[in-house]
Amino acid sequence: MQFVSVITDGGIITSVDVYPGDSLEHAIKDMELYFADHSFDPETDDARIFIVPEMETGIEIYSYNPDNPSESRELAIDRYSKLASMFNNVLVVDFTSVWDDCDTVTTKAKYNPATGIVYDIEISGANVEGICTREYITLPNGTELNVEYRNGSYVVEGASDGEKSR
Repeated sequence: MQFVSVITDGGIITSVDVYPGDSLEHAIKDMELYFADHSFDPETDDARIFIVPEMETGIEIYSYNPDNPSESRELAIDRYSKLASMFNNVLVVDFTSVWDDCDTVTTKAKYNPATGIVYDIEISGANVEGICTREYITLPNGTELNVEYRNGSYVVEGASDGEKSR
């Protein structure tokens, strides 16, 4: 997990910085220091920090507020603690594809129960032809969950749209 800080001035990106996953407070402090030396026009400028978990999808976690930077900082830390607990619950699972010729291919993948997303699916060297008839994951406790490919992601069937967009 990492944090990405993005600052724009009049719609032009002026700064992009990447911080390791344990450096949220450092990223916020750097952003506040930046604005100690630069003006901030809320009408045209923007300053945000995104958390980027293993899934490589950024989630906004901090938005600079020149009128109340301490409140922005507190909100970011609260958001981070909630998101960190969600992203730290990732399970390593078996991802199985079943083909119409009865071949099955099983590889390792990661599954986040909080979001319903299955990702980092290992590539198999198997040479399988035909039509895939079913895909599912097997949890460490042996439970099988059907998986479907939607909007560019593998998700557990039945996961709500809200869960999938987190």
